[in-house]
Amino acid sequence: MTDAERRAAVNRQIDQSLEAFDARLAREQVALEAAREAAAAARTSAGGGGGGGDSGAGGAGGLPGGAAPAGGAIGSEGDENAPPPPPGGDGSGRASRGNRPDLPTPKDISDGRDDDVVARQLREAAERETDPALRERLWKEYRDYKKKQ
Repeated sequence: MTDAERRAAVNRQIDQSLEAFDARLAREQVALEAAREAAAAARTSAGGGGGGGDSGAGGAGGLPGGAAPAGGAIGSEGDENAPPPPPGGDGSGRASRGNRPDLPTPKDISDGRDDDVVARQLREAAERETDPALRERLWKEYRDYKKKQ
């Protein structure tokens, strides 16, 4: 084998390894998102929307030590190795409101492009909520959280 052939073989092995890693990372991200949604649903039903403070669960995303999930860097917009967005979503991580025209976002709320994980979870919960009182409480929590940033 020539040097060029050896380099090509090594590059193929690296590409295969990265593809396997990307697939595993995508599965982990889906599992993390499902766990976050389940925890948010449990908090909403048990505590009426959370306390707005640090729950002692760590930090961003409820991960130990405040570690943020890997979703920010890998799988970001424009990354050709990113996993495909979930069905029914736009890939932004924000809830689709296309089927909820009767529940508009308040006028003083920005588009959410600069939301971190916690703000995004609050926004999604508020957007999905159908009870007007709870929905307003969630938007208040979102506003309060954004002011602290």
